[in-house]
Amino acid sequence: QRLLETEAQFVTLAEQWEPGQLHRYAQTVRHAYDPEATVAEEARKHDLRHLGLASTLDGVVYLRGNGPAEAGAVIDTALTALAAKTAGDLRSRGQRYFDALETLCRAYLDAGQLPTSGGARPHITVLVDLTTLQGHPGSKMADLGYAGQISGEAARRLCCDADITRILTDGPSVLLDVGREQRTVTPTMRRALAARDKGCVFPRCGAAPGQCQAHHLIHWARGGTTSLDTMGLICPYHHRAVHEGRWTLHHNPDGSWTANPP
Repeated sequence: QRLLETEAQFVTLAEQWEPGQLHRYAQTVRHAYDPEATVAEEARKHDLRHLGLASTLDGVVYLRGNGPAEAGAVIDTALTALAAKTAGDLRSRGQRYFDALETLCRAYLDAGQLPTSGGARPHITVLVDLTTLQGHPGSKMADLGYAGQISGEAARRLCCDADITRILTDGPSVLLDVGREQRTVTPTMRRALAARDKGCVFPRCGAAPGQCQAHHLIHWARGGTTSLDTMGLICPYHHRAVHEGRWTLHHNPDGSWTANPP
């Protein structure tokens, strides 16, 4: 009798509700009748979780995956918090979510809490010639390994705030010297930048200090210095706009910042 009453109720609701709303109610009813079946279904979905990354020949990385509702809620909550649209932000929703995922991964890598790999904390590696960093005509592209190659401008953006290892070679295969890794922006300097800039210095951005990278107004490979007077915090979106987008960023004598389009 109870099943017949439930069936009759579904027929009535189906005429009034959207399919998604009706499906959620059906799941609730199923759980009420057989909670163990719901637990088993959740376990099956958890076992099917998957995330894949594939790199194409033209330098695009594709992400594809699926997972249970609980994991999806965690991921969505974290990405939504970082994907908020700011003043002058022209990114689509999908672009903001992708950038938010990259920001989360960068923050976790920078925190140094991941298991070590080969005796060192995990980090991305960019192989780039000095002539490329200096922007000489005819210089080679930089190499990210699995993900492909990037332009010299992209390499300069990444090297604005990075650990640099000097490797000198004689030709393509004879190793002459491997220099000591040097931090271009010290933790103390980063704290000072955060205290001074309060976040991304690009006008009307509002990204928090933890979401920002340290930017050299004159790149160190071109003779710029690593000091508070010659650097500023900038979010990844506007960091790309300055390097690849050719915007110019100026630190004014009164402490304000001005950004000019190309």
